[in-house]
Amino acid sequence: RHLMTVVNDILDLTRIETGQLELLLSQVEITAVCDRAYQQARQLYLMQHNAEQEEGNSAADEARFTLEIEPGLESIVADELRLRQM
Repeated sequence: RHLMTVVNDILDLTRIETGQLELLLSQVEITAVCDRAYQQARQLYLMQHNAEQEEGNSAADEARFTLEIEPGLESIVADELRLRQM
């Protein structure tokens, strides 16, 4: 499922670059988008880490995720779906 999502994201990027896909711009709350991306990245890491442990190939160090947003930035005008894809 994850691989299919990545392939679709790449196809969407190609459509944007060739002008075949129009961006839908709106106010986007930065914290909400970043929090969601943070949680997805962490979840993917944990799934991979658990699979490696089951195979006996566990990495010595656990990745550390941090999220810092510039104070005062609340929203931007963007296509939220495409921003999440990035």
